[in-house]
Amino acid sequence: MMAYVIIKTDQQKAAETKVLKDFGINQRNATREQREYAQEIARRTLELKKDMEARKI
Repeated sequence: MMAYVIIKTDQQKAAETKVLKDFGINQRNATREQREYAQEIARRTLELKKDMEARKI
């Protein structure tokens, strides 16, 4: 059986925490689904930020 492990950077963890906080959710009380949503929102947001910085001239 394979186990999938996701190693998060400090930047990713901070972004996820911020997303949860912005939606008024305490990180300790967040459900698994809420954490997954926050993770996806944070991932896409960081992706867009990197993309926008790369396009700056």
